Amino acid sequence: MANLMESDLVHRVTGSPLLRVLLLGFLVLLLLIPTRMVMAIIQERGHTRDEAVREITSKWGDSQILAGPRIQVPYLVPHVETEPDGTEKVRKETNFAHFLPEKLEVRAALAAEERYRGIFEVPVYGMTAEFTGTFERPDFSGWDVAPEDILWERATLTVSVSDVRGIDGGAVLSWNGSPLHFEPGLGESSSGGGGIHVPLDLKAVTGEASFAFSLSLKGSRSAFFTALGKATRVKIEGNWAAPSFNGNWLPSERELGAEGFSAAWETSYLGRNFPQRWHGGGGWDEAVAESKVGVDLITPVDEYRMALRSVVYAPLFFVLTFVTLWLFEVLVGFRVHPVQYLLVGSAMCLFYLLELSLAEHIGFALAYTVATLAVIGAVAPYCYSVLASLHRASVMGIVLATLYGYLFVVLKNQDYALLAGSLGLFAALATVMYLTRNVDWNAGRMPRGDGRGD
Repeated sequence: MANLMESDLVHRVTGSPLLRVLLLGFLVLLLLIPTRMVMAIIQERGHTRDEAVREITSKWGDSQILAGPRIQVPYLVPHVETEPDGTEKVRKETNFAHFLPEKLEVRAALAAEERYRGIFEVPVYGMTAEFTGTFERPDFSGWDVAPEDILWERATLTVSVSDVRGIDGGAVLSWNGSPLHFEPGLGESSSGGGGIHVPLDLKAVTGEASFAFSLSLKGSRSAFFTALGKATRVKIEGNWAAPSFNGNWLPSERELGAEGFSAAWETSYLGRNFPQRWHGGGGWDEAVAESKVGVDLITPVDEYRMALRSVVYAPLFFVLTFVTLWLFEVLVGFRVHPVQYLLVGSAMCLFYLLELSLAEHIGFALAYTVATLAVIGAVAPYCYSVLASLHRASVMGIVLATLYGYLFVVLKNQDYALLAGSLGLFAALATVMYLTRNVDWNAGRMPRGDGRGD
């Protein structure tokens, strides 16, 4: 008698439509555990890729940011100090004034290629950058600096380079037609950044001075130039088919093609947040660093970012797939065991591992297609055995194909992801509401069938 009562209780619990829904909700939550594990694996592989990138860039050259040229002129600042015996003594300390070019034109040519560390690839490049322009004679007016305290003979022209390891060969400055050789470092006023400088003797300079020099250097992933001129023009050409133009300004001209790109920026000093000259500390370093234009050599598809974005939709896929199986229970009266739900969900979890592992070798789009076909090829025949109907198994295959096709569209069109997601969820909910419109939710148990009808 007790066994009959226990069996009837179990039957009522598992047969109740409401309790069945709650059980499926628990199964979805249970499947979030392996989903989180898959997400951790994706992140770990991403970190491994980042380590490979750092290893390559440490030997070749990192992203390059070139800031310059600018002239730095030291000057003496007198101040009075009181000696221990009470006498006053005038001492002078050295400070620096900074002057930016009137005109600056940069023409850069990038020859990009891919370097590999194991299965990981990094875009690297060799670049030749030609700088031309003019400087006005440095003007100290309005700064209360005595003419005799200006150390014109110790002036320098400096060019900041974010990764000096990438500089290839020497560099020669043409200053008013006279050749001057660059030296390492930023000279006397170096604040710890990398770069090169040329000592200048400005005592004899009375008017405008022209300059020209070129730099050959190696870098990776991106190349940027700061807009330091009163009028600046930067033009970058390269053979990379998927550039991303970034910085404080978008290019005024650009051309993209399968063979490469060309982009040009024209900026005015009125569009930046630092002056044409300053003295002392100034505090303009951050503003100067932000005033840059350039290009990122992006990888067309970042498989790790795409895999992370796709795994976010896993709970929704579990719910929609389980709802489809549950509708067979409600509408046909066919019973599906919770373990069978879990096996279907486990196959869907493995989709993300297949997607990532294949994408590392054959590209994301093809990997996504193969992983989708693999999961549908495993789940649809299994549902044929579970649901005892080719028609029902075909419905499950179509549902999965629709879900994964929908996800691929969302991943490829990030700007429309919210719209597509909202419409997709609404359509799914409306379908479930329509199909279950005649279900008696107050019934003690779900309808039972022999499982042979469609």
